[in-house]
Order: sequence, then structure tokens, then C-alpha cells
Amino acid sequence: MSRRWKIRRAKPKPARRPGVAPHSAPTSIYVFDPILLLALLAGGWYWMDSIAARDAALAAALKACQRAQVQLLDHTVARERIRLMRNPSGRLSLCRVYTFEFATDGWHRYRGIIALLGRRVVEVEMEPYRFDPEE
Repeated sequence: MSRRWKIRRAKPKPARRPGVAPHSAPTSIYVFDPILLLALLAGGWYWMDSIAARDAALAAALKACQRAQVQLLDHTVARERIRLMRNPSGRLSLCRVYTFEFATDGWHRYRGIIALLGRRVVEVEMEPYRFDPEE
């Protein structure tokens, strides 16, 4: 009995791209790694810079309230606005505007505004308030 043997031909291998290992991810994915790293670094810098600016605004609010002999309420400031502006040397800087509340008698709340250019306090403004010298 004769058997016919079937010869199987090997399938042709797909052409390899130079510089790419077989079964590896496409190289375009690796382009986003440095971009992602830069975005994370920029986000971290912005977060740390915002904390430092908020601390500078809080210190300015405390100093302004002590100078005016009023009480800073909640011992906090809130960022109201942020934008790009040029500083006195002509370079772009972040301009942040913070608000705070203060009181003369503990009942009536008044509003104050602090503007920072970078981390430098540019302006402190307080609403007109009633002050009783009898207290």
C-alpha cells in the first residue's frame, strides 16, 4: 500500500520593518511617552506654584487685616481668576486674583481682593467697612 505524503509548504513570514522587534508595539506609541512626562511635570509645577501663591496671598490678607484691625474670617483665601500678564521686566507671568472675607464685629462680612503677579503681591484692596472705635 502506497501512501501519498502531502508536502506542506511553510507560510511566508511577514516582512519585518527595520529596527522593530517582532511582536512589539508600534513605535508611534512611544512618541507619547515624553509628551506625557512633560505634561505631568508641567502639572506638578503648576500645582506647587499655586500652593506657594496661595500661601503668599494668605499672608498678605493676614497682614492687611492686622493693619486695619479687623478679623480675617475662615483664615482662607479663594482664587477668583487667573490669567497671563507681563511683569515689570516684560516677561509673561501668571496673574492670580484671590478673594477673602473679613469682619469688624464678627457679624457683617466684607470682601477683600489680593492680586499677585507671579508670587509677588501687587495689590490688596478691601471693601469700605464700618468701624466703631468704641469696641
